[in-house]
Amino acid sequence: MGLHESGDGWYQVTAVHSGKAMDVDGESIDSGARLIQWPYHDGANQVWHVIPNGDGTYRLLNEHSRMALYVAQSSSRNGAPVQQSAWKSAKNQKWRIEAIVPFTAIVGPDGSPGQR
Repeated sequence: MGLHESGDGWYQVTAVHSGKAMDVDGESIDSGARLIQWPYHDGANQVWHVIPNGDGTYRLLNEHSRMALYVAQSSSRNGAPVQQSAWKSAKNQKWRIEAIVPFTAIVGPDGSPGQR
């Protein structure tokens, strides 16, 4: 995934293979709303605030809903859904961000790398 600064600590997250943005489906503000990839359209549902947690991890809060990115049911299985919910400082809401030339990658809560 690529991380592209939109300004003032807000970022667009894109899938490297498709160039599409991480998007809260249907511009939902509901907890449990799923994330999808979608062509970038400058919507607040595609913009994320990246906030350090102070332990080497980050939370990603959606600009539109103000909810945090998380892996559903704290799953570590391949293909587990990624959704949004209120920030609770839960382990499945914390992300590591690592520079991978020429991109910055978001690494899952379990430390597994995303697709490059």
